[in-house]
This record gives sequence, structure tokens and C-alpha cells, in this order.
Amino acid sequence: MRRKLILSILVVLVCASGLMAQSKQDSTFNYRPLIHFTPEVNCMANPAAALYVDGVYHLFYEYSPLATKPIFLNMGHATSTSLIDWKEHEPILEPDDDTRDYNKCNIRCGSAIVDDNNVLGKQEGSQKTFVIFYNSFECGIRMAYSTDAGKTWAKYADNPLIPYVEAENTRDPKVIWHEPTKSFVMLVARNIDGEADGEGISFYTSKDLINWEYSSHVRGMQGRPDIFELLVDADETRWVLTDNKGQYMLGDFNGKEFLPSDELRQNQAGDFSAPVTFNVQDGDTRRVIQMGSVSQKQIPGVAFSGAMSIPMELTLRKSEDGVIKLIKQPVREMKSIEARQLLSIKKKRIIPGLGKNPISKLKGDCVRIIGEYDLGNVDAFGLLLRNSKANDGHELLFDAKNKKLSSLMKSLPIEVKDNKIKLDIILDKSTLEIFVNDGEAVISGAIVSKMDSKEYLLEPKGGELVIKSLSAYSLRSKDMK
Repeated sequence: MRRKLILSILVVLVCASGLMAQSKQDSTFNYRPLIHFTPEVNCMANPAAALYVDGVYHLFYEYSPLATKPIFLNMGHATSTSLIDWKEHEPILEPDDDTRDYNKCNIRCGSAIVDDNNVLGKQEGSQKTFVIFYNSFECGIRMAYSTDAGKTWAKYADNPLIPYVEAENTRDPKVIWHEPTKSFVMLVARNIDGEADGEGISFYTSKDLINWEYSSHVRGMQGRPDIFELLVDADETRWVLTDNKGQYMLGDFNGKEFLPSDELRQNQAGDFSAPVTFNVQDGDTRRVIQMGSVSQKQIPGVAFSGAMSIPMELTLRKSEDGVIKLIKQPVREMKSIEARQLLSIKKKRIIPGLGKNPISKLKGDCVRIIGEYDLGNVDAFGLLLRNSKANDGHELLFDAKNKKLSSLMKSLPIEVKDNKIKLDIILDKSTLEIFVNDGEAVISGAIVSKMDSKEYLLEPKGGELVIKSLSAYSLRSKDMK
């Protein structure tokens, strides 16, 4: 009786949420990004898993069917064939152990694979089994599977695979197949019990996806691990280990232990968190495509919260001095979006206090600004995005003296080459992503602007700036006429 009553209350809350979405439709439209995936209503928190199969991208994520805040989190599901347009489906998993608690046993981050060799023995006909591993909040690492290409899912009967231990806080399982050792590898965020500096990433191995044996631990990285191998050049590769906040290390991986070859670095800042990767075989090459959460902001009067980053292709780039860096760039599929050029500038000198704002003709709330700047003798230069006479815009500031880029209340050190810097700015209503020097650094996050704030300002400080080239485009999703 008590459970039926609680379920009835939840249904009422869901209906109320739907009515709210309808009553706030105009406000929702004003803030909903065109090219960043968002839920129709309610809360999308972190991405939970990513899977690419037979030309279809499957994105799984933490989703609340009750509210625009992260409570009673289910496993949401969306699919795409383009990485740009996403179709939202019904949630595939509810919180575990029949809980109706707003947090305990809720669905949290994980990963997904295809059981190519039918190790679980669940395959029906020729359709390969999809398997999801996820963190059930304070209820252990768990598994679910689908035998019909992701349409329906069943939880493994003997969950959890790894029980919850409060002192260790094991979470965020990432599972891969390691071909050289013919074994599955699971990475989890974990604190080694009893060690003050034990927070990091633990590695486990398995032959059957059910029984997992601990093998090693890497200290220093925090939350949501991922690992993948990338080409440096035609005959050289590196393994890349990443965490929740954009930190990464390069090294070797033998199937049981990650052996770092470089120090811990960071090339992503802002609100970006909990990234997942699609591994895509593209002819003879393999693409690694990453998406993460860039916003969980709850905007009053808006029917949804949460937005994913645009998909970013990950590569490695070796500098002239031999340093290998992880590069993040917008996927080439972005070119398929219809765009109208709004502005084009070539070789224009800007002196503080003299001349007009060079981008004063640029207007809009969904724009992409691609520019290369010669720093000349400037101390700093900045852009105000979505500015107006009545309301100050969002500042992007490059400190040329200290080689630091700041925006969204975050900063990243930037390497300057030949006294020049490149910025690729994608502003999509309530989301902002800034790619620096062809993807060497990224700042991402949410913004909230007044609806009539659609102007832009570029201004140097303390010296002359040269705009070598600048192009601005309006952004439109493919299904817009």
C-alpha cells in the first residue's frame, strides 16, 4: 500500500512537471541550445555511457523524470546518426532495489560495450548484446544488458558486481576490451581504504564480465575515468588516461597497469564534467569522440536543465620540441549545420581608444566566431559576448602578459606561438564553448543572458592588436527551415 501511494505521488509530480513545461514553453525556447543536446523536460545531469554501433550513436545519461534538479535519477537514452541531431527515448533503467529515495541507489555514471563474443550468454539470434556498467549511488557497481539493440534492458540478477564500501567510494566504471591480454578491463574512481592520498583510479580485470580482480591503482586523478589509445604519428601511439575534470596523462598500458610517461596535465576548464567517449571505426582509422556535461544550471521558468557539450574529436599532436598534447576539436560533422556568414575581417589593426568596435555588426544568440589574432604589443584583449546597452555581456579575456585565458570564472594557461593566438567560439543560446589554438585548450560552460542581449564587442587593452582573420556565422540545426 505504501509503495502504491508513493508511486502515485511520483506520477502526480511528473504530470505537474509536464504542465510546467507547457506553461513555460516560450522561456524554454529562449534558452534551449540549437546544437547542444538537452532533454525535452526535467533534469539531465552527467552523461552515463556512450556506444557506437552500426552507424548509430547511443548516448546514456543521468536523468530525473520528476524535476529540473538531479533527484531520483534514472538512466536516460538518446540516439543520433549525425552527432548533431539527437532523438530522446524513454529512460531505460530506474533506480535500484525498488528505492523511492531521491538519492540512494540512483543511477550514476558508467560505460557501455557490445558483448561481441557472447561472454554473458544472453545473445538472441544474430543481434549482439549491449552491456551497460553503472554506479548505483551507495549501492555498488552494477550491470544491465539489452538483447534488442538497446530498446529494452534487464538488470543482471546478481548485482552488484563490486559492493559499495563507504571508505573507498568506488564509482564511475569504465569497461574496455584489451585485445593483447584477451581480457576485459574496468577502471573505477576509488579511494584506497586507509590512505590519505589514495584518491585515484583503480584497475580491475575479468574474463567473464562478472568476476573482477583488482590489479593496480593510479593516484592523483579525480572521478570518472576513461582510457583510450591514440596515434601520435603513423607508427607511434600513446594511451590516454582522463578524469572527471579534464585532467589527463599519457603513457603505456599493459592490460593491468597504466605506466605514465608524462606529468598530469589539464586542457579543459569551466563547467565541463564527466566526459564519455565514442570509439568509431571510420574506414582504416579509428575516431575517438568525446562528450561531457557543460551545464547543469537550473534557470527559473525553464522546463529543462542540463546540456551536453558539442561532440569533440580527440587526437594527439606533437610540438616542435617533442611534447605530445591531447587535442580537442569540434567534430567535422559540425560542417553539416546550415550557417550564414555574418562577418568577415582580414588584417585589421585595433588601437585602444581609437576606432570603432570591429565586430559591432555581429548580432545573434547562436553564433560561431573563428578568429586569429596577432598580439602585437597588447597587454590583453577581450570580447564581450551577448552584450547590450542595458546589460553587460559575458567576458572572454586573454592576458597576453601572463599568457592566460579567462572566461566563465575559470582560467587556463595558454601557449602563444609566434605572438599569435587562435580562438574558435561557439555560443549557443545558454551554452558557451571556446576552443584555443586548434584545440589545445577548451573552456566550456553555461551562460544566462537577457533575451535582447545579442551584441558583441572586441577591445584591446594597453596596446595594439591585429585581427589577422575573423569569420562569424549564425548556427542553425539541420531540421530548421
